[in-house]
Amino acid sequence: MKQHFFIFALSIYVVLGCSNGRNNAQTTDSNSMDTTLTGKVAKDSQVNPPASVEEIQTAYAKTVAYLHEGKLDSSTFDYNCQDERTGRVTYFTDNGQLLLIRHRYGEFSHFEADEEYYVQGDQLYFIFNRATSWAFDSAGGDGSTQDNITEQRIYIRQSQAFQCLQKDYVLRSAAKNNPDVNQLPSKTTDCQSAKPLLNSYLALRRQQANPSNGCIETRE
Repeated sequence: MKQHFFIFALSIYVVLGCSNGRNNAQTTDSNSMDTTLTGKVAKDSQVNPPASVEEIQTAYAKTVAYLHEGKLDSSTFDYNCQDERTGRVTYFTDNGQLLLIRHRYGEFSHFEADEEYYVQGDQLYFIFNRATSWAFDSAGGDGSTQDNITEQRIYIRQSQAFQCLQKDYVLRSAAKNNPDVNQLPSKTTDCQSAKPLLNSYLALRRQQANPSNGCIETRE
């Protein structure tokens, strides 16, 4: 399967976008978030989750810093749903406290997705999703392909999405100058697209205690 998941170490730049909308209409992403942010990741399950965009960005950056420093524990399981969807789910924890769920899966041979769910105080506060469908690019010559990519960034407060950003772009294997995706304009959406991802998160939380290698109903 054609892979176009980006290196997670660049996720500070790619995932959050600017506070007013990497996918806000007529705005661009902020690429200046400090990946070296450190600080104690909340271990107390009673700690209030971040509520504002700024607080969410800070909490996210701390989790990513801990992940890069190898300070998080993890558990992983793979699943296969009748060869129509295959995927891998990884739970990242700190001192037993869940901080991140990463769900990567593919459907048939022309679609793949990378979902990341960020948690603090046992509550979801941010979702990043990158969905890629690819096809052969007739304009690019034999064997050329094009990836049609949609990125979503969803900010959560009290279990409700309050800011939803989306970016759509195309990458072509035969192109000499593909766009710099960090500089592409973004738009704000009405958050209706957040519902399937919120359902996916709930399903993945249920799987944490009882992982399954069969079908996972994530889009109920």
